[in-house]
Amino acid sequence: MYDAARAAQASSCAGTHHPFQHRERRSERTDARGQRLDPRVRRESRSGVVFCDTRAAVAAPGQPDRLVSSPDDLHPSPDGYRRMAIALEPAIAEATVKAGGGLRHGNHAGPALQ
Repeated sequence: MYDAARAAQASSCAGTHHPFQHRERRSERTDARGQRLDPRVRRESRSGVVFCDTRAAVAAPGQPDRLVSSPDDLHPSPDGYRRMAIALEPAIAEATVKAGGGLRHGNHAGPALQ
C-alpha cells in the first residue's frame, strides 16, 4: 500500500492499530499481529509516510493495551473516536501539504476538532 502510494507520488498518512480488550476476540495471535504491524507503520514514516500514533490517542493512561473507554471492549467509544480524529488531523494536514495542497478550516489553518 505504501509502495503504491509512493509510486503514484501520493502522500499518505498511517496510524497504529487501536488496542482492544474483548475477551473472546483478544488472543496472543491478535496481540502479536499488532506488535508486528505498529513497528512497520513507524518504519514507513521514515520513508515519507506521515505517522500518527492513533493507538496512544485512544489508550487508557498508563495502559497502552486498553482503550480509554469502549462500549463493547472492542471499539473505541465516541470520545475515543474524537481523540483519534484530533490526533489524525495534524498528520493529515502534513500529508496534504506534502502532496502540494493545504488543509484549511474556514478562514484559517489549524485544528478544528478541539
